[in-house]
Amino acid sequence: MRNRAKSREAKQAGGGLLLSAQQLLLPMIEGMARSKQALLEWVQQVGLSALGELFERDAEQLAGPKGKHSKERSHYRWGSAPAELPFGGRRIVVNRPRVRNIVGGEEQLPTVEHFQRIDPVPARVLNQILLGVSTRGYEKSLEPPPVGVAGRGTSKSAASRHLIARMTDQLREQLTAVSTISICWC
Repeated sequence: MRNRAKSREAKQAGGGLLLSAQQLLLPMIEGMARSKQALLEWVQQVGLSALGELFERDAEQLAGPKGKHSKERSHYRWGSAPAELPFGGRRIVVNRPRVRNIVGGEEQLPTVEHFQRIDPVPARVLNQILLGVSTRGYEKSLEPPPVGVAGRGTSKSAASRHLIARMTDQLREQLTAVSTISICWC
């Protein structure tokens, strides 16, 4: 009888210890989650700020410093325009300075061209699918977009298109390699 009472007391003490541990850990976990979210938002804002500085540097290299006129210039500023760029597994729209040449044609900023050319979104979609995320769950698997910035390209249809494009490119590369090898063997 005494053993049963001791066993019951030990279980109650263990249960109380578990409850105490939960009460201590839950606020810590909540704080870590908030810290992670705040850090992500900070990193995104710093990234967008750096992107804006790169755009400004490109515009300055093409058209000269803002507000300073030069008779030898070949380009001039012309307000701003939206630019769609890959960011965090989705596409976002950011403002970029517009630069036009003296003849009147629009000049693309080198930074915008670079980021549009190295689009990592299809690779990100493929990686998420390989990790077991469905095309329907792709948007939920990403970090939230930067505050105040519109994002697109994360719907199940867009994820499916990215996946098909990426797989088609890889299949084409594989078939080209195989046909090249078979030609060499003949």
